[in-house]
Amino acid sequence: MSKFQASLYLFFGYSICALLLCGDLISPLANAPIMAPGGSRDFWNVFFIGSFVAAAIVAWPFVTPAIWPEFRPALFVTTWMCLAAISAGSYGTWKRTEAIAAFHADKVIQYSFFVSLHQVPREFQSYVHAAVLKNCVPYLWSYTSLSFYPLKSNVAVNVLPQDWIEECNIKRS
Repeated sequence: MSKFQASLYLFFGYSICALLLCGDLISPLANAPIMAPGGSRDFWNVFFIGSFVAAAIVAWPFVTPAIWPEFRPALFVTTWMCLAAISAGSYGTWKRTEAIAAFHADKVIQYSFFVSLHQVPREFQSYVHAAVLKNCVPYLWSYTSLSFYPLKSNVAVNVLPQDWIEECNIKRS
């Protein structure tokens, strides 16, 4: 019965973390490999491996002797997921804040990394993690490349605030 209990705890622990962090059960498994920042894979590996090691320490019997053995896999997985998301999210937010400051944009909108985890990639349309407008040229933030990229006008009219579109006379091309 203990392996079955451990499996149930693991499933419930994963499910709760996945729903809280990403809003569904599939996204953490499907998107984690593709969401690693391309421009800083070394840092992503530090977050991923560091979170793994920290979670293993937390779930280790000598560190948490009062935890039931059947509960340890769930403790490990939930700790790993939360630490990886928090560390990568904090790093991505820091890099985004630096990039916005260096951009000297005319207008800025930005959303939390954790809001982004709930939104991406559910739709084929671009999701706005952050956007800047400089000299009426729109740019979107990419957590994958940890940088801004120019936004085509066909996409801009669908995702930017209406006042930006009107102010800069952005039209479909």
